[in-house]
This record gives sequence, structure tokens and C-alpha cells, in this order.
Amino acid sequence: AEATNKILIRVLERTVETGRDWHEKMHNALWAYRTTIRTPTNATPAELVYGTEIVLPLHVQKPAMKFAALIELPISKYQKKRLAQLDLLDEKRLQAAEHAEVYRKRVARHYAKSVIERKFQVNDLVLRSIVPLRSRPKGKWAPNWEGPYVVKEVLPHNSYRLIDADG
Repeated sequence: AEATNKILIRVLERTVETGRDWHEKMHNALWAYRTTIRTPTNATPAELVYGTEIVLPLHVQKPAMKFAALIELPISKYQKKRLAQLDLLDEKRLQAAEHAEVYRKRVARHYAKSVIERKFQVNDLVLRSIVPLRSRPKGKWAPNWEGPYVVKEVLPHNSYRLIDADG
């Protein structure tokens, strides 16, 4: 949800002149978001929900060639065609999930390239990261590290036994 909100805010920032009329442009921003192909799934969010491509209101008023054939169909044939589309929806969602998994692995590989693994030896001076258990009283001004500590023992799986530098 946060990623979606960031995208919507970015779209609104580009289209709104004053801060007071953002609500007038929100439907356009949502339309743009719902009809844009997402890289992780290789499909639009609307396609994954409804199983078919969303038709622009202009195409509904003045039908495009590909929709003209659908409009001429009798109701029973249209219903059969729509049911066939909905049957393909599960397959499309499965393809999107597979594509998302491939994308996730690609992102993980890229991240792994940029990670610098650090190994410490006995008697090295180190700082220890502070893991906040609940909200910090000083907020964002609270320190992120504490120490210095001395590495007393190297344990398996990149773990270390630390002692205070003072002893």
C-alpha cells in the first residue's frame, strides 16, 4: 500500500498545479496506475483483478474495431466468450506470480552484488547496532550504534561474542 501511495503522490505532483485541486485529479492518477503494466507481474493491476483489458471511456462511446465485434455478438455468445476469458484469468494470474518470482530473484541477485560482507577477527574493535524494541524516546535523534566493543570469540554464521572495550 505504501508503494502504491508513493506512485500516486508522484503522479499527482506532476499533474496538479495547486495543492488544493489534487482531489480533482485523483481519478486520473488512479486510472493511470490501474492501467499501467507493472514490471514484477508483467500485467496491469486491473487485468489481474478483472481478467480483461480495461477499455477507455472513449472506446466505449466510440467503439474501437476490436470492441465492435464484441458489441455485435448475441448475449449468449458474449457470455460464453466472457466465461472463457475468466477461465484464462487463473492462468494469467499464475503467469504473473511466476513472473513476480523471477523478478524477485533478479532483484535479490542485484542486491547481493552490492552487499559488502565484513568479517571480524578476535580483538577487533566494533560497534554494535541498536535494535529498537519499541519506539525510541528520542525519535530519529536516538543513536543507531553503541560501543566500542571488542570481538572476544568468532562464532559460526557471522556471529561474534563481544565484550565491552573497558573490560
